Amino acid sequence: MSIPLHNRQPQADYGIDQLQLRQSSLSGARDNNQIVVTISNQLIALRQARARYAQAVNTRQLQEELLKAEQTKFSFGTSTISGVIIVQRALVNAQTSEIAAEAAYAHARVSLDQVLGQTLEVNHVSVDEGLAGRIAHESKLPAAE
Repeated sequence: MSIPLHNRQPQADYGIDQLQLRQSSLSGARDNNQIVVTISNQLIALRQARARYAQAVNTRQLQEELLKAEQTKFSFGTSTISGVIIVQRALVNAQTSEIAAEAAYAHARVSLDQVLGQTLEVNHVSVDEGLAGRIAHESKLPAAE
């Protein structure tokens, strides 16, 4: 009498374990790649928002200079009131664009801090102080850059 001894169940378990190991390894690599992509995207968004803000500031400054020049021309009688109003409108539009660009830049900074997990550190928030119910320092708004 001969009984074939096959370890089919342990072999199947081993194969399943190997597949699960490879799958978890691929999942970890995919997660790491996604983190890198997310951080890169946030950095690019921050740089673009900063560039748009700088451009908006330059545009507003130019519009202010144009308004001064137009007002000077008006005082000498070489311009009309409608010309001054048109330049004033352009200045208001430039100021509005500057404010929107500054808000977008602030949002991009907050998003980057969030992705990097630095929100508490950047805003000087201490979990220990919060748990203890006491604050060691006074809250202040962050300085504008």
